[in-house]
Amino acid sequence: LGKSCLCPGFSTLICNLMISSGQNDDECEPWMTEYLSGSGKEIYCTTLSPSFGGMTFNEVCSQLYRVTGATLFAVEITDTLGYSRVILNPARYRIPPNT
Repeated sequence: LGKSCLCPGFSTLICNLMISSGQNDDECEPWMTEYLSGSGKEIYCTTLSPSFGGMTFNEVCSQLYRVTGATLFAVEITDTLGYSRVILNPARYRIPPNT
């Protein structure tokens, strides 16, 4: 919530990504139609196919968007000690093979 002070609309964005709304009104102003369209989007956590192993994050993003229309914006990376963290847009990160 405090992040909204630095980035107005941030909490609304996150809330809209956590829950979706199927609401749509054809009689809305253009900004409201765009907002309602965006509020229907969702975030999912899933495991990448092993076929993406060896590709960069950017390459995976491009292929996923081209084939499915999905937008990949982060990956969870586990280090050698077993600690994991989510990294947003690690552009040149290479997806490890056999993961």
